[in-house]
Amino acid sequence: MATKRHRRILFFIGAGASFPYLRHPSGSHFSTEFLTSCLTNLELLTTFSDYYKELRDEEFRDELYELSTKEVITFVQLVKDAFSKHEYYRNPNFEQIIHIIDKAILFITRSISTGFTNIDLALLEIFKPLEKVEIFRISEINAVQLIPIFLREYIAWLIIQCIDFEQSNNAYSKTKRTIYEFYQYIQNKYGSISLYSLNYDPILIDSLTAPTPLIELGVKSDEHFNSAEFFRVGNPLCHLHGYVGNIHFDDKSIQICRDFRRAQSTRIKSYDSSSNRVKSRSFSMKGFHYNTQLITGLDKFDSFSENPFSSYVHRFARETYSSSIIILIGVGFEDYHLNSFLVNSITAFEKRIIFVNKMTPDQVLNGIKLGVQSPNLISNLISRFGDKITINGKSKKYGNAQQYFDLYQNLLHKTLTEYGHASLTNKMLIYIKGIEEFYNERDKFFNEFLD
Repeated sequence: MATKRHRRILFFIGAGASFPYLRHPSGSHFSTEFLTSCLTNLELLTTFSDYYKELRDEEFRDELYELSTKEVITFVQLVKDAFSKHEYYRNPNFEQIIHIIDKAILFITRSISTGFTNIDLALLEIFKPLEKVEIFRISEINAVQLIPIFLREYIAWLIIQCIDFEQSNNAYSKTKRTIYEFYQYIQNKYGSISLYSLNYDPILIDSLTAPTPLIELGVKSDEHFNSAEFFRVGNPLCHLHGYVGNIHFDDKSIQICRDFRRAQSTRIKSYDSSSNRVKSRSFSMKGFHYNTQLITGLDKFDSFSENPFSSYVHRFARETYSSSIIILIGVGFEDYHLNSFLVNSITAFEKRIIFVNKMTPDQVLNGIKLGVQSPNLISNLISRFGDKITINGKSKKYGNAQQYFDLYQNLLHKTLTEYGHASLTNKMLIYIKGIEEFYNERDKFFNEFLD
């Protein structure tokens, strides 16, 4: 039996890690494209609205109870139409749409001060006209203010639908077993693991807390998050952008519930526009924002001033430096608000980094090419490893990502096509066969590349 190597391996986990395992009853996999289409899906939104209203009965009824689904969709569609008139934002994704909805509502209700991003400025002219649309004339302003949280709960509900569907087909138990065995293998081989997920879904919590817990959440017995406890745990799991089981109360206490269905029911029953028992909005230097339970939009840093996210980001920054190996699974190259931690720590200590995603060789090359002018994560790292490029035994010193792309695109394409992975430097490897194959090839891959 091999000796455990007592390293800390940091996993940075994006949507591609959950994509194969989250299917909706409609037949679609849970993805950015699916979520974007759901924002104007009348049938799904109506079903969720009925569920919302069932929970918000006479005792908990609020202004949003009386808001029709068609009014919400009309509002969302108006924002999507505004995007279509701009050269650079013609096909917005759900994060861009919700970002503008948040800002428009906060602007109209005078709850925002400064902090407009480029996308806000590009669409600034939609804010004033939105004051005149039907939704603001026929509804109380308090109802309008609850639309952002209504849409976030809609996203959580869609995730829960996916989990229910996977469980009904007996696929979820297999998924949990596969994930558990993979991370158990890593722990047995190397020692400590840290998981930082950008996903809202419960797959990792469900998979890694039984039969013997492999990860820790930093919660007390009543599931309330405790910052001091969190920094003591050895194998943390952190949902950097929120989790469907989070409940943020107005007294600043946070529950991280394994029973995510109960968590959503508790949230919906307890949102109250007057008493705010469950927090629907928070205040930052830029004004109010809606990133409490689930963080979306383009101003994610607003939420990092409060726990648990503040503790998560603090530990994430620290462990990008202390970890021996960083493995990015299903992560796009454009998460700029977290990339700086990765780039600075990786280049300072030249630790090993592995990109795992489902991509074609052409997509890899196009990603690097696009990043040359506006550096994304992978091109930024390539640039900083300028004198250490080795692909398939051939080395060449270069000064920047453009030279790399010019010199190595053919060799990189050939290597990726033939093997499904390629070393971009002696410390950096990209694996393009997807998470399912990565799990299956764990022995061969880790023995060859990391030992």
